[in-house]
Amino acid sequence: QTLMVLLIGGTVLLYWGTTQELYPVSKAWRVAFFEILSAISTCGFATVSYGNWRVFGWFLMTLLMIVGGGTG
Repeated sequence: QTLMVLLIGGTVLLYWGTTQELYPVSKAWRVAFFEILSAISTCGFATVSYGNWRVFGWFLMTLLMIVGGGTG
């Protein structure tokens, strides 16, 4: 349950804080969801370059990688 809350909350935060400025709406939601899911599960997949993201997006991804890595 906790990971589901983090997934939904993280997706909304990443969309609001980073991806909505860079991509069209449908792609922004897909990117936000996939990148957050990848970070929480610590699988390491990336479909976009993080170079254009704001620091908030980097911080959120790093935080969720730490949380996701500690669940196991």
